[in-house]
Amino acid sequence: MKYSLVIIIFLLAACNHKAASGLPKQEAQASPAVEEKCNEERKAMLAEIIDCTQKKLSDGAVVYWSFNCDSSWLSLKNKQGSEHRLFTLDTDMLELTGRIGHVFFYEYDRTILFVNKVISGCCSPVDYYLYDKKEGTLLNYLGRAIFVSEEPKLPYFVSVTNSSYKESQEDNKVKTLSVFNLNTLNRQEIGLPKEVTEHILTTSVYPEELIRSKLINKHTLRVEIPYTVNDTTEAIYTQNIDLSRF
Repeated sequence: MKYSLVIIIFLLAACNHKAASGLPKQEAQASPAVEEKCNEERKAMLAEIIDCTQKKLSDGAVVYWSFNCDSSWLSLKNKQGSEHRLFTLDTDMLELTGRIGHVFFYEYDRTILFVNKVISGCCSPVDYYLYDKKEGTLLNYLGRAIFVSEEPKLPYFVSVTNSSYKESQEDNKVKTLSVFNLNTLNRQEIGLPKEVTEHILTTSVYPEELIRSKLINKHTLRVEIPYTVNDTTEAIYTQNIDLSRF
């Protein structure tokens, strides 16, 4: 079966406030205190900001936003009609729906990979959340990326190992790169020379900002990392990764 990559951007567009009706009533209603302050003018403003259009996946599932005066939430409904909430923005972030948090996704054979913006605007790297397409289950928080494949037949995510920095092994931050298969969920690590990792650790808060990557053919990713030898000579470490091996 042929799958095509779907890149959906949640643009600012009008939506009908009644789009929340697919969820249980108690979830679609704001708290009385908030509802009292949510006049028709505010409801109309939110409807202009939040795009509730359903985005269809290749397996018949749909992804869409809903909202009330309390919050907005992103849901996946599979082709059997079962709904799963993926992500929520509370009242203080409501007007940033589509600009912060889960903002768009890539579709693969079994999964959808959401790009997550930590802040609205520039200058902070995005991170990534991987979900199962059938059940809406969060499969993996992948952190930040060096490379994300835009080809479903080459479903790979390459990152600095432990790029989420949520693990306790602080000295493990930049010792290796990780190649993650977005369909099989297998992960393998590729070692880096000590002089390269030491330079990265002392140069940038986000190692991903220093590392360049590009596909040089259909399945080979070239990674280039600038570093300094003996604090004087600039050099570039180059590694070619055959993604098809993973």
